Amino acid sequence: RLVFASTPWGGFQEFVTDIISTPLRHLGTSYIGTLIVCFFEHLLWSFGLHGSAIIVFPIFEPLWIINMAENVSAGAHNIVTFTFYENGVWMGGSGATLPVVIYMLLFAKSKLLKNVETVESLKLFPQSYHAERLVVFSEVSAVYDGRRVCEPISFTIQRGERVALEGKNGSGKSSLLKLLLGEPVEHTGELTIGSGLVISYVPQNTDHLRGSLTEFAKQSQIEESLFKTILRKMDFQRAQFEKAIEDFSEGQKKKVLLARSLCQRAHLYIWDEPLNFIDVYSRMQIEELLCQFSPTMIFVEHDQVFQETIATKRICLSP
Repeated sequence: RLVFASTPWGGFQEFVTDIISTPLRHLGTSYIGTLIVCFFEHLLWSFGLHGSAIIVFPIFEPLWIINMAENVSAGAHNIVTFTFYENGVWMGGSGATLPVVIYMLLFAKSKLLKNVETVESLKLFPQSYHAERLVVFSEVSAVYDGRRVCEPISFTIQRGERVALEGKNGSGKSSLLKLLLGEPVEHTGELTIGSGLVISYVPQNTDHLRGSLTEFAKQSQIEESLFKTILRKMDFQRAQFEKAIEDFSEGQKKKVLLARSLCQRAHLYIWDEPLNFIDVYSRMQIEELLCQFSPTMIFVEHDQVFQETIATKRICLSP
């Protein structure tokens, strides 16, 4: 740190970004750079070496994923993305598609690629609560083994607010959410919940998920067709609908919990680490959804960018 403090970069991370990362991205995402990557990938394959594992996956895949994210979030027109390379180069096998890549780079329209990479919007229909104030925490602290895990906190959840709970692991964030759900959590202080408050909850843990999606929808008392439509928009394949939920990946399980919450018309949405194992496209869908429909919610999420985008109020739990 001391070495770079006196340089124009100010730090090692900025040095790496300016000297290595930025030039590498410009090379790897240009037309000529893409042809070079494709050529050397196939050349390595001809010598019996895994060209994709040596060049594409560790070096250029992260750069192409950034291009995809810019296309969706910022309306950029990057042609060379991970989707482009995956579908255009790999679909015909090693060495078989280089002429196709050249043709696509010369004649592809960024507008068409942008349409392919557009993420479908999700919808949410929160209920409006009859009072301005939904929840009041008064000097509340979770207690474990007779000891408070954080300093007592006092705050309210007002209609339309999106409250982020911050704090280190073990500071009682999830415990406060469970306390809101009426679970028997030992605590000090007083929690006041408005009468008739309808809550929708996305838990952090997915280990309890079992059975088919149809059974899950029935148990959750949500409309099955709407539930599956939301999952389809979150990139679920129809083949997944026939599988048991316990066989899903962790990301798919989290999407099941999020889709259930989106089907529920609630006054207050309680989400505990909703981005766990979630891909970048679904994350963008969720951010856009929450900004558009502005539900009243309280959530725990360690991703600082998500917090800054979504939260209208932050509550920090101090040990």
